[in-house]
Amino acid sequence: MKNIIMDVNPGDAESCANRCEVCVEERLFRYKEWEGEYLIYRCSCELEREKEKVLRKKEEERKERIKKLFNQSKLGKRFSQCSLENFEVVEGVEKAFRAIKKFIDSFPPPGGEGLVLYGPPGGGKTHLSAACARELLEREYAVIFEQSAELMYRFNRTYISREESEDEIMQALISADLLILDDLEKGKWTDKVEERMYVIVNGRYRDMKPLILTTNLNPPELENLVGRAIFDRLREMVTFVPLVTTSFRKKEVHNER
Repeated sequence: MKNIIMDVNPGDAESCANRCEVCVEERLFRYKEWEGEYLIYRCSCELEREKEKVLRKKEEERKERIKKLFNQSKLGKRFSQCSLENFEVVEGVEKAFRAIKKFIDSFPPPGGEGLVLYGPPGGGKTHLSAACARELLEREYAVIFEQSAELMYRFNRTYISREESEDEIMQALISADLLILDDLEKGKWTDKVEERMYVIVNGRYRDMKPLILTTNLNPPELENLVGRAIFDRLREMVTFVPLVTTSFRKKEVHNER
């Protein structure tokens, strides 16, 4: 048997014995499978840094998926200009204005608490929720702002189009940093709509993700529409905030006259 001779540099031995100044572990190359990725590291400190890189990568990928399916243009030309600064605070909407401002200032809420803004049409519910969406989008949060009826139409289109799947849409709705559903009661409320809405609400409840809903219905009317299961979840997730004022749209028509 031949002898195997290896040239060893004395510095190599010293290098291998080198210990991390933080965790005091010997720096030896290792690998680990974590969250579907193979990590190469030399000590516990490096392992934690590699894990952070993976989490950042996954977070960016999540945001990109949501942006691909739902983008800021969903606000439309009218509501993409909405802000708290250009919202007219009149009698009856002060509480809602304060609630949205507090929600924005303290985002993300630690327990996933959200809001239901309710009141007559034209009271400013959509303006406030759009202003919230715009502000948080500018802070690079993944925010989805959708008209409820349009969302259900989009779900139905997945049966005849392969551009996107119902599962893709559902996962985005559940995982977004904030989901805003405007005019919840609009459109035909069927068993299928109720089933989808429960999956969305329950999924966000489970992951402690905030939700903002706007509706013309008061809480008892909303419960009659969405059913007991969804409403029970909402009561644990949101604060109901009324807007009691004359419609801004009616005021504009009256002023024009």
